[in-house]
Amino acid sequence: MGLFEEALDGLREMAKAEGNASKLADKLGESPSLFSRWFDGTRKPNWSKLSVVLEKVGVKLQFPSKGQILTTVTDPLAQRIEILVGTMRKAGVADLEILRAVRSMLDSEIAKQSSYGLKEDGGGYGKAAEDPAQYGHGGGEGK
Repeated sequence: MGLFEEALDGLREMAKAEGNASKLADKLGESPSLFSRWFDGTRKPNWSKLSVVLEKVGVKLQFPSKGQILTTVTDPLAQRIEILVGTMRKAGVADLEILRAVRSMLDSEIAKQSSYGLKEDGGGYGKAAEDPAQYGHGGGEGK
């Protein structure tokens, strides 16, 4: 399935949730006939109009600049790092300072995870400590 089809499927689901395509169009400030033509296949959306509609529902299409690699970041920590690095680069901060800021963010995250009783398991911080009772998490028995 291509991008157009996925976008239209998502908009169809939203229209269904709103009651119909006309109600979704009204909510987004668009012409009801626009959606009906897209949905029935009479007209295929152009990129500029589709991106405007998608942004109104919270989806932003952003293609990488020349030389960048397209990635999708879904991990919240990785998203925060990506935002930090992007903001610092736009501000003209030197790479070494960016690395220090990222390291500081990671150190803070490690300290936070450690305070929750998580321990390093070789693949990151994800498994609870082997003795949950030491962190106030009994073995499930009612005391």
